[in-house]
Amino acid sequence: WRSSFAINRVVLSSHSSVLSPAVLRVPFATTTTTTHTSWLESPFPSRFANCVTAYHTSLPTMDQSTTPPAPAPVLVKHQLILYDYIDNAAEVRPRYRAQHLAYISAARERGEFVMGGAYKDLDGGALVLKFEDTSSAEDFARGDPYVVNGLVKAWKVKEWNVVAH
Repeated sequence: WRSSFAINRVVLSSHSSVLSPAVLRVPFATTTTTTHTSWLESPFPSRFANCVTAYHTSLPTMDQSTTPPAPAPVLVKHQLILYDYIDNAAEVRPRYRAQHLAYISAARERGEFVMGGAYKDLDGGALVLKFEDTSSAEDFARGDPYVVNGLVKAWKVKEWNVVAH
């Protein structure tokens, strides 16, 4: 892991009261470089106007053992609702799909719904919701038109701590 730090100031002309940009550059091991540039008025007497001043400092190379630790992950609570559909779900599902999608859309507008969908073989589905506790997700499942109308033969809620988003 290598890091360097450089400050450069250059006086361009004896006829100008303005210094060139003062550049602060911090390159890291990645390709990211942060650069800050500002124009400064010359506070120096005219006898320094023809000078070119540069200052550069490099930090020593750090080995991996001294690399700072990564920040702790932020956990966001989500609830998974896992549905098992009845055997003839492909035939029954179209009757209640519009109601189910309206129910999901309302949850999305409230900021509760993250994502969901049926499994490819249509033997069930899964929903991801933002609720702090499983009881709220259970109430949501009980009100889902697929559950109310018998398309879902069994369901369960699992608390899921999402680390990466």
